[in-house]
Amino acid sequence: MVEDAQAAEPGDIELVRQFQAGQAEAFDRLFLRYHRAISSLTTRIVADPLMAEDLTQETFFRVLRSLDRVDESFNFSAWIHRIATNLCYDEIRRRKRAAPAQSQDDAAGGLSSDPDELLRALPSTDAGERPEEALEMRELRREVWRVARLLPDNYRHVLTLRELQGLTYGGIAEAMGISESAVETLLHRARKRFKLEYLFLDFTEADGDDRCVAMAELLAAFPLSALRRGQRAAVQEHAATCPRCGPLLAHQPG
Repeated sequence: MVEDAQAAEPGDIELVRQFQAGQAEAFDRLFLRYHRAISSLTTRIVADPLMAEDLTQETFFRVLRSLDRVDESFNFSAWIHRIATNLCYDEIRRRKRAAPAQSQDDAAGGLSSDPDELLRALPSTDAGERPEEALEMRELRREVWRVARLLPDNYRHVLTLRELQGLTYGGIAEAMGISESAVETLLHRARKRFKLEYLFLDFTEADGDDRCVAMAELLAAFPLSALRRGQRAAVQEHAATCPRCGPLLAHQPG
């Protein structure tokens, strides 16, 4: 019965056609279908819940005004995500012009300095988890966001669309205005950069033997030349005073 109900659910284009034929409730169904995803996307980009909701509403207004562009081959999901994304980055650029003294990280990255606000934008933990598991998950989510803030905008954005929004490569391509092959390349680089930043953060925050283990994991995954200048300096400084890590670094290229 559930499968029959799902099979009978009209597709996006069918709902558009119903709305154009005078069935106003068809657009309400599109709104309910995409509101949560678009609201989540705008919140992650601008990190301001009130502004995100305004941008979400504006996204649906833009869609409503442009429904005459929709044809049978239209990828509605990718289209609405692209509209939302463009609105968010237009708002970020507007903020940068209005507040030139704002820090580059906050203005360009669109991220709040409040970690709890950032955490609210991430998927919540399972209510059935034991307290210690919930705490571990919360700390992991906090650490993931700390790493995400270190990434370039396009890396963070493509990871959000793929890993959190679940868009296909085609959907991401339309949302970001790039080719599918460019999406594949960008995702590969973003995942690699995320892993590097994650491992380096682990290295910088470890002490004693744990720091040596973290450095070994970092250099096993990436050559020294792949690290940024400040990261290389930190690794080299540790290795210079550590008899355990000195020989390890000596066998690393560049």
